[in-house]
Amino acid sequence: MSNWAGWDWIAYGCLGIAAFGVAIGAIWKENPAMFENWPLVLSSPKWSFVPMALFILGTGIFISRAIFVHPDQTPSRPVPNEIVRYEIPAPAKIPTSLRLQFNAGNMVPTALNQTNIWRWFTLTTIIRGVDQKGDTHEQRMLTIFVIFDAPISLKQIVLDAGGAALPVYEVKDSGPRHAIITLENAISGVVLEIRAVV
Repeated sequence: MSNWAGWDWIAYGCLGIAAFGVAIGAIWKENPAMFENWPLVLSSPKWSFVPMALFILGTGIFISRAIFVHPDQTPSRPVPNEIVRYEIPAPAKIPTSLRLQFNAGNMVPTALNQTNIWRWFTLTTIIRGVDQKGDTHEQRMLTIFVIFDAPISLKQIVLDAGGAALPVYEVKDSGPRHAIITLENAISGVVLEIRAVV
């Protein structure tokens, strides 16, 4: 209804009044005593043709609008299953970095600063094994997933812990929008900066 034009309201109004007139006419025939006190003008038999005339008028408006209204004048409605195309911006030299504070224990690291980072998260994989003596050993491997906000012309991913020693790490995968880094062991009490060289 919010998209209706003036002619739509007129057409629906005609159909509504016509239906109301037909209902009044049916009541009039069954209970004429209810309308004895009405003015003589309203008791004229010509009123029985008004609902038909309004129905024809409303139908005519609908047909004429369907035929003659330009498509640009009709309300725009979303097309079901319409394919929406998005332009992906070209990779650019955008400063991109993420600084994470790793605390002791199994706490999630805290982001101290991030530039051109849309989302990040860390995953700790615990590997338990038993040696020949029956002793149990545990290793915690850390994986860091980083998604960039805008695509970058990435050359290299660099890790810096401010001079602190880091376990063996490897950039498993990287591209204009992401980087996946694995560390052989989990770290704690370290501020780790992940920086993209563009």
